[in-house]
Amino acid sequence: MNRLESLGAHLVERRMTRDDILAVGQREKRRLYCCTGPDLMKALLEWTKGEDVVFESFEY
Repeated sequence: MNRLESLGAHLVERRMTRDDILAVGQREKRRLYCCTGPDLMKALLEWTKGEDVVFESFEY
């Protein structure tokens, strides 16, 4: 994380929220790439109905 901060990134350590996702881009014109566990993925897919969502499943 120090490397990212040294490159100018601002890091926030907390769980992602619906507002974090929906605040970016224009509704139904976004393409979202998500890699997360099953519980958060379920929430993300609910928040982004109608969006172009590409994701990886970590259920193994």
